[in-house]
Amino acid sequence: MDSEIRQKLVAQVAASNDVSETLLNSLLELEEEFANIHAWGMRPALRRRIVGLVDDALNASGITDT
Repeated sequence: MDSEIRQKLVAQVAASNDVSETLLNSLLELEEEFANIHAWGMRPALRRRIVGLVDDALNASGITDT
C-alpha cells in the first residue's frame, strides 16, 4: 500500500477512535518485525511488545493502571 494512502487511513482510524496515530503506526510496524510469527518464541515476544507500546501510550496520555 502506498505510504501516503496508509497515513491517511491511519489518520482517519485514529481520529474516529480517539487513538494516537503514533500508537497505530507502531502497532502496524510490528507486522513486519514479527512476519514469521510461527518461529519459536515470537508470540510471547509480540505480546510483550504490544503491552509495552500500549503502556507507553497510556503513560504518555496520563492514564495509569493504579
